Amino acid sequence: ALRGYDYNPLDFLIKPVSRIRLEKALSYAMGRKDQTNQEHHAKIGIQTSQGVTIIEVETILYVEKTGRKVEIVYAEEAQLRHLRIYSTLGELEKVFEAYHFIRIHQSFLVPIYRVSGILSTDIRNSYEVELKGTTKRLPLSRSKYNELKSILEINSVCFI
Repeated sequence: ALRGYDYNPLDFLIKPVSRIRLEKALSYAMGRKDQTNQEHHAKIGIQTSQGVTIIEVETILYVEKTGRKVEIVYAEEAQLRHLRIYSTLGELEKVFEAYHFIRIHQSFLVPIYRVSGILSTDIRNSYEVELKGTTKRLPLSRSKYNELKSILEINSVCFI
């Protein structure tokens, strides 16, 4: 039973299972699923020099800081879009934390659900993150490697 906690269970049921207890566990699990779906289908209004652009959070591939500017890269109608904004990456990190984004490098924020791989580079102890929806590989700070692995494990990724 203790090893079961390695898989981040929502609840434990023991035999004989009462109908009321099973319904309660299923209701809780469905509530968690609905909450996750709402987070992914959320929309966010972003202030730009032209006004406010509203995008769906689930379309965001990554957020990149280049110099003094920050760019949100997202997919819309099968095209990559770049939205330049004047917020700091630190400010966006706080906003996007609620949508399960993680800072993987001093210049990048990524949504956890888009991470499809952590790859070694030719440079010793250096890694890159591979994301669903783009062929671009983003640098992963050595200091963020273990944090990213832990978060992926919490999100049901088992490392072998």
